[in-house]
Amino acid sequence: METLAKALRNAGARLQNIVPLIPFDNMVNERPPTQSEIQDVRNRASRFMEQFHHCKQCRSDVVGIPGADRIL
Repeated sequence: METLAKALRNAGARLQNIVPLIPFDNMVNERPPTQSEIQDVRNRASRFMEQFHHCKQCRSDVVGIPGADRIL
């Protein structure tokens, strides 16, 4: 992910959103990363570009404004 963060920065990206694997279909036997592993990867990638920390699982939770969560 560090290599990807550096490449994205060099391509002009300003923010990276690293989200955990959701085992499904042909990846169902893969172990999803722990929260600690995700945080470690985000910390290492943050040396190259800002990291988005709001998402908890996948892109489907991006309703609303980060940091201004409300229960619907």
